[in-house]
Amino acid sequence: MKNVKEDALKGVLLNKNTVFFGINGAGKSTVCEVLRSGSTFKDSDPTSSDEANIFSFDEKWKKDNIGDFIEGGSAKGVTTVRLSKNAGEIEEKIRQAESDLERNKKATARKLKEKEQLLEKQKEITSAVFKGERKRLENRCAQLSGKSFNRTRIAKLLEKGGATVLSPSEIDQRIEIANSPHPGGLQPLPTYPARWSISEDLWNEICRTDPPPEEFDIDINEWVRTGLSLHQVNDKCQFCDGLFTESRFNALVNAIRQIEKKTSSSIKEAYNDCCFALSELDRFGVQLDSTSFSDTTYGADLEPIKNRVLLLTGPVMEELRKTKSILNEKIENPWTPVTRDRPRIDYGPLNAAFEQLRTKYSEALTEMENHTRNQEKAIEDLKKHCCATDGAEWRSNSDNLEEAIEALNQASASEHLAQQRLDELKHSISTTSDTADFIDKYLAIILGENILRVTEGKSGEGYRIERFGKPADGMSEGERKLVSLLYFCAEFRTEARKEALKNALVMFDDLGSELDETRLLAVDRFITNQFQKRSGVKLVYFTHSHTHLKILQERLRKKVKEQKKRDKIMPATAVFYEVYKDHLNDNQQSTAVRLWDVKAVELVNDYWLSFYMVIQAFKNIQNNEPPPFSAGNYCRKVLEGFTEFKAPTSEQFGSRIDHILNSADIPLSPSLSKIVNIFSHSGLDRKSAFWSRSEIESAIIQTLHFMLRVDRCHFETLLKAIEKDDYNSILTSLRTRLQIDR
Repeated sequence: MKNVKEDALKGVLLNKNTVFFGINGAGKSTVCEVLRSGSTFKDSDPTSSDEANIFSFDEKWKKDNIGDFIEGGSAKGVTTVRLSKNAGEIEEKIRQAESDLERNKKATARKLKEKEQLLEKQKEITSAVFKGERKRLENRCAQLSGKSFNRTRIAKLLEKGGATVLSPSEIDQRIEIANSPHPGGLQPLPTYPARWSISEDLWNEICRTDPPPEEFDIDINEWVRTGLSLHQVNDKCQFCDGLFTESRFNALVNAIRQIEKKTSSSIKEAYNDCCFALSELDRFGVQLDSTSFSDTTYGADLEPIKNRVLLLTGPVMEELRKTKSILNEKIENPWTPVTRDRPRIDYGPLNAAFEQLRTKYSEALTEMENHTRNQEKAIEDLKKHCCATDGAEWRSNSDNLEEAIEALNQASASEHLAQQRLDELKHSISTTSDTADFIDKYLAIILGENILRVTEGKSGEGYRIERFGKPADGMSEGERKLVSLLYFCAEFRTEARKEALKNALVMFDDLGSELDETRLLAVDRFITNQFQKRSGVKLVYFTHSHTHLKILQERLRKKVKEQKKRDKIMPATAVFYEVYKDHLNDNQQSTAVRLWDVKAVELVNDYWLSFYMVIQAFKNIQNNEPPPFSAGNYCRKVLEGFTEFKAPTSEQFGSRIDHILNSADIPLSPSLSKIVNIFSHSGLDRKSAFWSRSEIESAIIQTLHFMLRVDRCHFETLLKAIEKDDYNSILTSLRTRLQIDR
């Protein structure tokens, strides 16, 4: 249940009379709901195997059973107490419908459990993704942190499907893109060189060999050309020590010029083209080699292709060098026959590799322009990778969950139809005059004669409620509650209900609202008279009214402890609990209950009881234990009672405290009323009302400090009367904390 601690009611004893007291908003109605529909009861008699029948007078019962009859109109939601003679068939149909409804409820519960198990499995799968690969990668990618990629987003992505596992290199690539604030720039590609090759005609001309002219009697070879470039006229030969004469120099120069004149112009032109192509290809290789793509986000894939292009320039350059050498030999000695094979200059593989590089380069530029989209895609891929790695079971579980939800919907629909059928049967039964007489009789006893009268209406009309002979259209909330309560109790006069009361729990939620003390006392006597003679009935009261609490204390205070009767020890037949909010240890308001001791129950005076509860909370502080959150309400009650006789001239609680503080030399904060007020029920349901243990302890200590300072004699007398055994230790501890001398 919402805001109720797990096992908060485990071990709670429900005696013949059980009282749950708590301030508004503490969770009494929630506890009532838990007892009505969410609890398992264990009988104190170990031999008993019967389950207790539970009847609860609360808002749900009024909504389900009363309808609008207390407004004075028709009452479709009213069921009868006594059936007419010809209604036996309907009664049997009702029993059958109740059986069908119970069967459908169990089927719905089974389907609901299956659904919850599959939902729990979904949570486990989601947690596996959250704690698995995502956890390993979150330090490398901020977008995979627990805040950015939480369980809710994981579940949505798992439900979407289509997740795939990435390889380690793909993970690294996606992380680099995801983390890159800017993709960086790519260096431009060098210009691809012009292609050159040997034509068929050119090769034929290279291979053609003519005899040298007769006038060429000097053999001009490479050695001669080199020597000519190194020596001048009148130099001595390093081999023969002969003189390099001018005539010899001129003869060699003329011979070279004659050879060059005889060389074909197409050969010379081809030589120049070959040299240019070789130079351009070499330039291209140098420029491409100096171009780096590895330091950019999208250039990593370009490096292997670039290296392949560089590798393929080598064979082409080698063949160009061979061609250059052949052409050079042909130019230097046109008559020398060509003995080498024709070079094979093939640009094909190089062209294909460079075209691939250029295509990938263009794609990388496009990717850089779409970097934001790529980042989103990379992050999405990484998230899908995490889901695929640890969430493989999601799809099958999701399919099973879908089937379970469909089955649950069908079961719920069947249950709804069964409930509808049962309601129709119940509503078909007419009202009875003796029920009207019962309600009318006790209205007169509780409210007085002729204030409200109840009679049986026409068939299908319900019960007529009149005030001084006219329709009671403007009934107060107290009157509505009272009529509802009387109708609730009237139902227990049927034989079936009498049988059920042999082992029953009858609960009354919030009787204290809207009724004054006189009528509350009359209602309490009425309930007692209705159920006290039935040994198997346990009565449970839920109230926030101090007036109602006082009435219950007066009646039950002697029953909360064992009684001796004729040498027999009679066990206690009453127990009191307090319902309170406890959120000192976390930030969630949580309903809990605690047992009151006998002394608390016996203190029927509001002021004494509240003072006793504040002292018990102070004992918690003494023992270094957190005080209950309800202590704030008792602080207020104590101060209200204390200030009423200390400053009776003012009706306002805060004004009385301020008046007392201002009129006496008391070193206390004038905001005491505000501090205590914060911890009373006035702020209990505020969403921001999460208070610390130290603040509650401060309210308790300041309350006691205020009383001690204002009227020490009264304080000590009251403390001694209520805490005789612990009087000295409490007073000493309080003075020590407040640094007060006697």
